[in-house]
Amino acid sequence: IRFPFIIDSSYPHEILHNWWGNGVYPDYETGNWSEGLTAYLADHLFQEMNGLGHEYRKDNLIRYRNYVASGDDFPLTQFTSRNSAASQAVGYGKTMMLWHMLRRKVGDDLFLAGLRELYARYQFQIASYDDIASVFSELIGEDLQPFFDQWVNRTGAPRLSLSVDDADDNQARIMFTQLQDGEAYNLDVPVALYYASEAEPRIYEVSLSQKFEGVMADNYSDLQAVVVDPYFDVFRQLDREEIPPLIGQLFGSSSISFIVPLENRQYWVQMAEAFGAGVDAEILMAEDLDELPRDRSVWILGKDNPFSNHVSESISLYGASENAEGVYLAGSQVEYLNRSTVLTARHPQDAELAIGLIHVDDMIAMAGMIEKLPHYGKYSYLSFIGNEPT
Repeated sequence: IRFPFIIDSSYPHEILHNWWGNGVYPDYETGNWSEGLTAYLADHLFQEMNGLGHEYRKDNLIRYRNYVASGDDFPLTQFTSRNSAASQAVGYGKTMMLWHMLRRKVGDDLFLAGLRELYARYQFQIASYDDIASVFSELIGEDLQPFFDQWVNRTGAPRLSLSVDDADDNQARIMFTQLQDGEAYNLDVPVALYYASEAEPRIYEVSLSQKFEGVMADNYSDLQAVVVDPYFDVFRQLDREEIPPLIGQLFGSSSISFIVPLENRQYWVQMAEAFGAGVDAEILMAEDLDELPRDRSVWILGKDNPFSNHVSESISLYGASENAEGVYLAGSQVEYLNRSTVLTARHPQDAELAIGLIHVDDMIAMAGMIEKLPHYGKYSYLSFIGNEPT
């Protein structure tokens, strides 16, 4: 309670469980829907009221991409409670997105009416996903069971790509491809068309049901950009270009290397052992290497590590730079002195992988960094002060 962010995040989430979870009980045999609904009606709502709902949804999609490897994924029918970053990304994040997509499908008024009917009908009783589908189907006069089936029973997420070509009569041919394994999803996808002569984009809802299909748009010569799902309204696999390098990408890697410098080696090895627990991790001594490992994400430990230059070069893509004294971000310097600093970038040999630099200026702060850093997965860079560190 003492943390300022609790009052508009975890606290209302737990209060809302009096309705969803303790008022209407989820059917754990067929999947716990209550965590995702509570996250949507509390955590997401506070962000949405501040105009940041799209950022909250994007963060959830990023967590899914970073933490849910193919072997860790599972359908919503198997979620009961979280026990890992992967189970949270599916059980909370994917379920939250299901409720968001349902709201967009039926509209705000019917969404709220459906929730009221669900609560009235199942108060102090168990309700399953099938029961929820039935309530909303009755309300809107349309069978929503296929919608629930593909999001609840199917493992994975759609992955989209598009191409835009000049067609006859100055029209644009926009082709969509679903790249995921297995059959196509039925999707309602917002698509934004940006024209040079218009200040705001035109946003259209495109229904997709095939692995490869297209639509036509007017005025190809004036069309500057086409953006699929610009506000992250669809549960899907994000494209790498939609995501900055993040700390969570490194912590979510199933294979990770740690490059340890000579100075303060015992402390850096302690960090590597802590962060590498439970995954395919290798701890490498900097003096034994000729090049950066190519096939896995890499943590480079210590600013004086001979491999730190790889991070310096990679962050230049984002207008940032690094030298012996500190890091330059957005035109201002953050010094290394008396600080613990973290930077992430894309792996120079493989954009699907990440590299990160951790520097702890005073080893007294090492224990605090080991404890805290895994909780900051949504950030690309961090700077802490002092021994705690803060």
